[in-house]
Amino acid sequence: RLYNIDQLKLNQALESNRTNQTTSWSNPDNQNSYAVTPTRTFTGASGEPCRDFTTAATVNGSRQTIYGTACRSSSGKWVLLAANPYLL
Repeated sequence: RLYNIDQLKLNQALESNRTNQTTSWSNPDNQNSYAVTPTRTFTGASGEPCRDFTTAATVNGSRQTIYGTACRSSSGKWVLLAANPYLL
């Protein structure tokens, strides 16, 4: 489950990072850490920008790698379409 600060950082990485550029942060409330790397940018079925990404996460002391896809909605927020394992 992503907290608000984590969702904000994920959105910023998807919006601003170049492909293969990593953004890392640690959540001060729960000490979980994340490193998000967009790996591919493409156009979705409705013409919206979409990105595949990889997240290296340490949650409750357990490291995991998450693979996901998100597209930018008309409101400007990145919406997670898929993540394995499930991110939200």
